[in-house]
Amino acid sequence: NLPSTKGVRVSSTSKNGAASKARITQRHIITHINGKVITNEEDFKETVDKALKSMTKYLVVNLASGNDSQKTVIRVPYLLKKRRILLISNKDADYHDMFRRRLELQGASVVCGTDSSAFADGDWDGVLINSQNELKHSDYKQMLIAAADKKIVLGLIGKAAIILTKAPEEYKDKKMTMDKDVSPQAIKAGINYTGKEVEADGRLITSTGFDKKTAKAFLESFSGVVSHKTDAR
Repeated sequence: NLPSTKGVRVSSTSKNGAASKARITQRHIITHINGKVITNEEDFKETVDKALKSMTKYLVVNLASGNDSQKTVIRVPYLLKKRRILLISNKDADYHDMFRRRLELQGASVVCGTDSSAFADGDWDGVLINSQNELKHSDYKQMLIAAADKKIVLGLIGKAAIILTKAPEEYKDKKMTMDKDVSPQAIKAGINYTGKEVEADGRLITSTGFDKKTAKAFLESFSGVVSHKTDAR
């Protein structure tokens, strides 16, 4: 590789993501997006965010690899276009900003709340609860009943899934996972705990939230289920 090449090196791509379909790999350095010079990660994030928030259909990306350069076009799918997502999470919680940003860049209308009271404020396609603290079952009982009745996609990461130990029957037999600190309670309650980092069963997606890579995989699974199980408004 040329040490003098300016841009942002591709660290990873999703197996079936838009970048992979455009044949972008880890050996590439991104030098331009839609004609704008990319010199660092801040440039990259600002340019991509601006383009996706305006619902740009395509990104024209200039790539460098060693002495070679090429141009490719990424078709942006906007999996969550015209979907309403409720993100229940404290603003200082791990992954809060990442979840909000990535949901919005996929076309979702995202409303943030800190507890279950926010659920009553809208008609949701998906609800994502992000918590590193153990939640009280009683605070989420009515929300879970309504989510099951309306067939809302439910994503729970970290210790959030513990609220399912006293959930409606619709969730009782679902495969799920959660932070290992609360898993003994789940097993004792007869929950179908799998211990995987990410688990998806129907409209329920759960995760241990072990690290950022796991959180990204969880969000990818959640977004995919919302996209396939709901209709754009």
